[in-house]
Amino acid sequence: MKHQEMRENTSRAIMDAFWSLYRELPIEKITVKAICEKAACNRSTFYEYYADSYSVLEAIEEELLDYVRRKLTEELPASLAKSFPKIRLDAETLAPLSDMYNKRGEYFSILTGEKGDPYFQYKYKQTVKELLTQMLDDPAKKFDLSASIVAEFTASALIGAFNCWYPQREDYPAEKYALLLVSLLTNGVLPAIRKL
Repeated sequence: MKHQEMRENTSRAIMDAFWSLYRELPIEKITVKAICEKAACNRSTFYEYYADSYSVLEAIEEELLDYVRRKLTEELPASLAKSFPKIRLDAETLAPLSDMYNKRGEYFSILTGEKGDPYFQYKYKQTVKELLTQMLDDPAKKFDLSASIVAEFTASALIGAFNCWYPQREDYPAEKYALLLVSLLTNGVLPAIRKL
């Protein structure tokens, strides 16, 4: 096995071990010793990669935010472009979005939930707001208060909607959830309320 691949595997083992603990415990109760036991590594190996348990959490969060950026700036637009000129908002077109919820849903649920990391919620909202403001045609509008309010509202709504949906995902598939989100984003909330 190549050296770089071994390093990546060790880092991943530490992150996975941390995550298995973080799912059950507040970060203040997660020790480096416990992470090392789960990851089957020693403390010196741990410290080659991370300074403490908080830095492992930060690495997981950054990886997750990079994943969101990739899904929303590369894969979703490419999927939408395939259905051009008449953009179809169907399960196939929205597959990158539902795939994101299926594969990383637990991370979002825990990190944005009541026991999660408030700073992650802030960083996630900032990421979504960045992506939304990149869609503006006029660069000057990116600093407009109205644009900031719309972006904040949308990012907050996405977090709230996700935390409502995720615990009931068995009864409401990610594909259906993605369609509802896109409908809310494109058509607005009031038309959706009238259809209930």
